[in-house]
Amino acid sequence: MADTRVFEIYEDIKMEEVRFTNRFGIELAGHLFLPADCEGKKNQAIAVAGPFGGVKEMASGLYAQEFAKMGFVAMAFDQSFTGESGGAVRNAASTDINTEDFLAAVDYLGSLPYVDREKIGLMGICGLAGMAISAASIDTRIKAVATTSMYDLSRSIGKGMMDSYTEAQKDAVREYVSKHRWADVDAGSYSYGPHEMTVNESNEVVLAQPDMSQLPPFVKAALPANTAIPKHSGSVCRRTICRRSIPCSMKRR
Repeated sequence: MADTRVFEIYEDIKMEEVRFTNRFGIELAGHLFLPADCEGKKNQAIAVAGPFGGVKEMASGLYAQEFAKMGFVAMAFDQSFTGESGGAVRNAASTDINTEDFLAAVDYLGSLPYVDREKIGLMGICGLAGMAISAASIDTRIKAVATTSMYDLSRSIGKGMMDSYTEAQKDAVREYVSKHRWADVDAGSYSYGPHEMTVNESNEVVLAQPDMSQLPPFVKAALPANTAIPKHSGSVCRRTICRRSIPCSMKRR
């Protein structure tokens, strides 16, 4: 199988493909990066995931490889519903399940004979950063946590970017999402959703058709057949849905 990692690969860092299962019964896929001298001793370890919608062959793998270069046993993994990991609904977000993903990663790392259970940390990137912090706040086995480009997914969904929603706008979003669930019921499928709905000054949810020409080829190729095109003003689809199941897409980065 071809190596699909998009970053420079260090020949002196060994990578192993691994699988482990979280306590929701979802199998997770990871890349385990091993420093050259890890055998025969107990090593510090770190698990890395994110950004939301990203996979281990991308940013998380890049960071994990760098950690291995520093002497860590480092694992990048695909969170539930993403990449090669399991989950019946693809490309979904769940704060509780994704937090458990990090805890399961700690379980796996701590089961390795060359990992020191007292020196395990986490790193969360962008939308997975909040889940990493949540995991560290409830599990004393996690001795350190780091984030980069942190994005508080749960807060922004409920309160808007930078807590920008007024109470009336929150009501408008709830009303829209609630009605759209009936549309999903009638369609017999789930539709895509944004991090935050766009609400205008009249407290109306505003949706606009994106320019499909802006979609990267690898995104078009990865979309399931007959996928309805997401709608969101000024945005481009990134193959993600939120647990609210509403049509939209994420802003291009």
